[in-house]
Amino acid sequence: MGKSSKSLLGSPSQDELETVNPKKRHKIEKSKKKKKASNLQIASIKLKIDSLKEDVDSLKATVNSVKSTLDLLLTREDFLAMFTAFKEPAKKPASVKNNVIPVIQNSPSSEGHKVILHTSVLLCSPVFIILLMLCAFLNSS
Repeated sequence: MGKSSKSLLGSPSQDELETVNPKKRHKIEKSKKKKKASNLQIASIKLKIDSLKEDVDSLKATVNSVKSTLDLLLTREDFLAMFTAFKEPAKKPASVKNNVIPVIQNSPSSEGHKVILHTSVLLCSPVFIILLMLCAFLNSS
């Protein structure tokens, strides 16, 4: 039990600091300040991480809401009418001889309905691209 507080705690006690030469005392106090500053930085980083986690959770909730809205719309006739309203055909190069139009099957709940979408409407739609990116993000996490 004759060990000093330095060996027990890892740093000298206040009594031992008074007996240590001034240069060594300055180094010890400086290291304490650095440790305190690094602890503050760690706490700040933890707060930022918690904030980012909340943002991700909020984004996931938004995407899930959009998914459920789209699922609801897929079961309605109005949704089908909305896509079939795009009558303008996609421009195709003269070299293309086959008129290929993608056909998307609806969910099993609206079986028998087919939506014909022109490639330019589906693939160039910014909303569609954003939804694909959000779905990919949710599937990856």
